Amino acid sequence: MAARTSTSVGVGVTIVILSLLAFTFFVLSIIFFGNKGKVEKQLADLQANYSSIVSDSEKVSDVVRRYEDLAAQQRKTVVGYLADSMRGTMSKVTGIPGDTIESLTTKLDNAGVSGPLFQAMQNRDQQIAAYQQQLDDAEHARSDAEQDLLNERARVDAIRGEYETEQTAMASQVSQAQEQVDRYREGINALETEMDRKLEDCRNTARDNEAQLRDEVRQKDAEILRLQDNIARLQQEKSKDLISPTDEYALVDGTIAGVNPVTGNVSISLGRRDKIKLGMTFAVYTDATAIKPDAAGNYPRPKGEIEIIRLDEESATCRVLNERAGNPIARGDVIANPVYDPKKIYVFLIEGNFDADGDGVATPLEQQDIEAMIRDWGGKVTDELTGNVDFLVLGARPVLGPAPSGRDPLPVQQEYIRQTQRVKRYDELFDKAVKTSIPILNLNRLETLVAGR
Repeated sequence: MAARTSTSVGVGVTIVILSLLAFTFFVLSIIFFGNKGKVEKQLADLQANYSSIVSDSEKVSDVVRRYEDLAAQQRKTVVGYLADSMRGTMSKVTGIPGDTIESLTTKLDNAGVSGPLFQAMQNRDQQIAAYQQQLDDAEHARSDAEQDLLNERARVDAIRGEYETEQTAMASQVSQAQEQVDRYREGINALETEMDRKLEDCRNTARDNEAQLRDEVRQKDAEILRLQDNIARLQQEKSKDLISPTDEYALVDGTIAGVNPVTGNVSISLGRRDKIKLGMTFAVYTDATAIKPDAAGNYPRPKGEIEIIRLDEESATCRVLNERAGNPIARGDVIANPVYDPKKIYVFLIEGNFDADGDGVATPLEQQDIEAMIRDWGGKVTDELTGNVDFLVLGARPVLGPAPSGRDPLPVQQEYIRQTQRVKRYDELFDKAVKTSIPILNLNRLETLVAGR
């Protein structure tokens, strides 16, 4: 009885235990299946979130696997490894761990970096190195310039020192010179006072002398008037002995002795005994009265001109240089040459501008041609109008241009003075010749008498 009771109790306990276990299993099953739905839902949510992080194709890529290996080595998840790597990279690149790729790109764009950052850094390093080299070169040049500046400053200081020394010496010299000038000024003032006194004495003396000279001038004027009266009287008395410009017909030297119609030559009444020379020319006139000048003072052209080609003792043979058409040279015509005189050498004074070459322009240089022509015919030329002058030959009066100003060159002023003196000499010679009754010939009258040119 007792054994069945213990067995029954054990079975009952077992049944109870099994019942509890079944109930517990049932409860746990209910709970498990209830949690299974939640877990499945969470699993679906995790799978969706995981897909946003990495896709199925990316899971099998070498890059993701390499990231997984690197994360496993550091005992990190791939996301943790990537997040830590991003923060470390941003800390080194921008200095801000929380920067993103977008903010990094914006900052690189703002910094002007368009290519890879590492390449940009290398380029920047190269530029910095180049700039550093330029800076070193500039620093070296600056150092050289500073040294040059120091040297130049030292040189300037030396020059300044020399200048100050010279300035001090010059100041001393100027001071001495000023003292001398003051002494000279005092002497000049004293001299001016003395000169003023002497000048006043001279003025007084000059006034006395002027009064005395006025008396003498009046006396001389009276003497001049008396002498002029005597000269006029003597000129009237000796007018018959003077050569008058209106009496050139008295200069007839000979006549045409004969005409050779075969050779055309003529013979004249002058020969070797009359001191004529080969090559001399004579103007031929019909008679002596034809040599007289007209009212304007011009001589008529001769009817012809002859030249001596052969000399005899009492005659000479001449060739005809020219003769007037319709009025040939004939026997009995007179010949004349004013510079020819067997007993006298005539003295001429030549002045003025002449047109010896016939180009219509009278110049002072052609005066030499006139002088040479007179010398060729045995005449004498002088430069002064003295008592032994027989003829004054005047050309055109020199033309005096406008007076130069004080700003004109010295040669221009000197040339004006020279021309003024020529004009003054021309007028003085003319006035003196008129007063002394010396015959005055122009080029026309001279050529007519000499050669009829």
